[in-house]
Amino acid sequence: MGLVIEKTARILRLVQENEPCSLKELTALAGMKKPTLFLILKSLVKVGYLEKSPDNMYSLGPTLFDLTSTRRFKEKRRQLTISVAENLSRRLNEAVTIACMRDLSYCRLASVDSRQTVKVDRDVLEDTSFFRNATGRILLAHADAATLDSLLAEFGLPSPDEWDGVDEKKTLLAELAKIRSEGIAYRRLPDDQVLFVAAPAFDKQGSRILAIGVSVPIFRFERQQKEVVDSLIQACKDLTRAFAEASSMDE
Repeated sequence: MGLVIEKTARILRLVQENEPCSLKELTALAGMKKPTLFLILKSLVKVGYLEKSPDNMYSLGPTLFDLTSTRRFKEKRRQLTISVAENLSRRLNEAVTIACMRDLSYCRLASVDSRQTVKVDRDVLEDTSFFRNATGRILLAHADAATLDSLLAEFGLPSPDEWDGVDEKKTLLAELAKIRSEGIAYRRLPDDQVLFVAAPAFDKQGSRILAIGVSVPIFRFERQQKEVVDSLIQACKDLTRAFAEASSMDE
């Protein structure tokens, strides 16, 4: 199996370097027997890794381009996400997190710590409970009904330390509706020392939700509440717009 994969990789490189090229040319370049090479080429054409023209010339196929363009697009989105998180953290000098939901799991896409002397504890920032942090609540608020039901079946309703007073599904739905309406979620830690605030950003014309969150010691948030909220909302708009522009460029 290993030899077959090595031969296939070598053939693809040869086609890339010499396209369009004929079976005769590839046979000479690859140093393989013509019948063996023909069978490999036939398989590569069938799966779309190569294209064969009417005059029997081989070139790289559409499947390879689809794979590489998807990889480039994902990397572009990753860099955009990190850039927005870094810019927001730099502006506020506070810890910033960008997260999404993936297979019923909380997935942190970017995380930038504060450079302040007094800052939020790292263990608190790394909490992945949907209920216990503002970014998680944003993701829940924008999840569809089926996904929310699956999450509740998997994790149950929040405990008092995760979301105090939300001990029924009816109450949870009301709280999530309020978050959607206001476009923002807040969560204070029980010791009243730290506040999390988050808002949604949208990818793929709104079909994928991301949450951008800022974690701030209460005493600093009380001094600069408007700046924190305004900067957070602007970051969400910036990321949504950047994703839309990236998508249109790749279409």
